[in-house]
Amino acid sequence: MYIQLKEIQELFPDIPGFLSEENASYCLSGFFILSEHFLPSEYSSHCLYVTADPDILIKISPLHDLSFLLLTKDSDALFKIQNLNLPFSTLLLQTDDMDMVCLRLQKFFDDSCGMGLLTDSLLEILFFEGGIQAMIEQVFQAFKNPIYVFDADFKLIAHTCNVTVEDQGKAIIENGRLTDDDFKILNQTYKYEKLQQSEYPIKSVHPKYGFEQLLCAIDTKKDMGHIVINGINHSFSEIDSKMLYLLKKAIDQQMKKDEFIRNNRGFNYEYFLKDLLDGKIATGKQFHHRLNYVNSEFSGTMYCMVVETARSSQTLNTMHIRSVFETHFPGTRSLMYNGAIIILFSTKDTVFQPDDLAMINTLCEEQGIYAGMGNSFQNITSLADYYKQGLRSIELGICHKNSPGLFLYRDYYLSHIANIFAQKESANTFCHPQLKILLDYDREHNTDLSHILYTYLICERNMNAAAQVLYIHRNTLVYRLKKIKSLITIDYEDYLERQHIILSYELYQAEK
Repeated sequence: MYIQLKEIQELFPDIPGFLSEENASYCLSGFFILSEHFLPSEYSSHCLYVTADPDILIKISPLHDLSFLLLTKDSDALFKIQNLNLPFSTLLLQTDDMDMVCLRLQKFFDDSCGMGLLTDSLLEILFFEGGIQAMIEQVFQAFKNPIYVFDADFKLIAHTCNVTVEDQGKAIIENGRLTDDDFKILNQTYKYEKLQQSEYPIKSVHPKYGFEQLLCAIDTKKDMGHIVINGINHSFSEIDSKMLYLLKKAIDQQMKKDEFIRNNRGFNYEYFLKDLLDGKIATGKQFHHRLNYVNSEFSGTMYCMVVETARSSQTLNTMHIRSVFETHFPGTRSLMYNGAIIILFSTKDTVFQPDDLAMINTLCEEQGIYAGMGNSFQNITSLADYYKQGLRSIELGICHKNSPGLFLYRDYYLSHIANIFAQKESANTFCHPQLKILLDYDREHNTDLSHILYTYLICERNMNAAAQVLYIHRNTLVYRLKKIKSLITIDYEDYLERQHIILSYELYQAEK
């Protein structure tokens, strides 16, 4: 935690005070009480100096990058100090209760130092591959209460050892998972779904045993399990919740790292692509010169295809699927990421050939997988954007055809735009006034003239093509266009008007 005077001021919301313009940028790590008879021979920029004597600040030789806390009931003294323009940072508090101030400071620095040490320990275990069990054993020294970690299937994957086991914990350890009673409590009393949505720990009381509990989901975006701490030895304070939050973040990283290593083959590009998708690599223009080596590995036109394994009705052999695409398309790279298969195609052409797309769709249907492919791109550092396009393609595509296959973002980008717009505005806000007349007419007379107009426009006003898409005779289309002309006025030669009508209809469809 980076501690400055601003954080110290927040410890005393109930006391009037003034914070001078803070010049020091150093992190405070403790405090020291100054008096006229007890002044240090040297001053540290990492120490907060506390005094109730305003004259001490005036007598001190000009020293920069120092932080002082002055306590006084004398409002005149406060005013005097404010106007001295001292060279160091000063927090003024209108109180003479030194004991109260020191107690708050001591607790704050103790908690902050404890949090810092806990973070260092967790990072060290993550770095040296200690694993989740090593984390639990290490942090027990801070919590002094039994800790249990469960995966998404409610199996016990780590717990504190060599401690007195309470009644609940003994049954859990023997079963290796939540007992039936605890499972009911988790769902009925704590509402597991609510727990999964809470980023921060939830404190409660066990309805059967009566002790306090801290519960926390490991990841709110994906069900990876949860952590429970039982308050057997002492009740919980705010610092326990903060430490549990740090613990869950470390366990989350460890589980994702374990999953990645388990599902991938150890190629360097897999780690590089994962870091890109996680946003761990700086990709701004100022950093491009550092990524020159990437150009030889990822060049030409690229496509990112995402296979959502969870959508398939059968258990998938992910390694086999990756091998199938890498065999049919030499130079293709793949990896597992967030439970999905990422397949990165590279082609020398500026676009994917229709025959290649047809082959990919066939492979998807044969393997029973749902895959989405984004638009083409040339800069590998943009991978995350096109990964999201792949996911969005599946989400939009299954609304039209809920069966295994390849869904292309280019076929659904208008629906994507419409969905984003509809989340903030009503389609009526944007709708072309002439199209609105036609939509109202369709609702009243149970016709589909608006759809016919839309199809005619997206077919570039080609009568034969539009009739074929609508599965009607050309003469029928001519008759219905005449009917549309009798109801509304449109300048078919105005590109902007045609575009407005097309987008208006797309937005209307998104809101239906």
